[in-house]
Amino acid sequence: MLTVGAAQILLKTAREIPKNPAWIAGSRPLVLLYMVQLLRAGGSIAGWLDTAPADGWRHALPHAVSARHAWKDILKGLSWARELRRAGFPIIRGVTQLRAEGGQRMEHLVYQTADGDSRNASRPTSC
Repeated sequence: MLTVGAAQILLKTAREIPKNPAWIAGSRPLVLLYMVQLLRAGGSIAGWLDTAPADGWRHALPHAVSARHAWKDILKGLSWARELRRAGFPIIRGVTQLRAEGGQRMEHLVYQTADGDSRNASRPTSC
């Protein structure tokens, strides 16, 4: 298990690509960027456990006017999101808790969503 930042450094400096499809957990632009870079490098993604709050867009609304100056970055982010949707892996939104389980090595992730649903994500290999 790695942070997204560490996984990105390994990808960029050593071309380290997980052998198995990776489960990615987190939110924010670095997570999106890493997933796009991983796919473009030939890697695959088992799924994304999105930890952004479900109502996060409401918190961003007051900043919409000032964000207009960063319209190129916003378009870039939207294109990453479109590319990730086309890749077809599951996106689980509203993840509030995440736990790695296993013996000598991680065997699966257990996650819970904001609605209280708890599930396993098997065979994770990254972040």
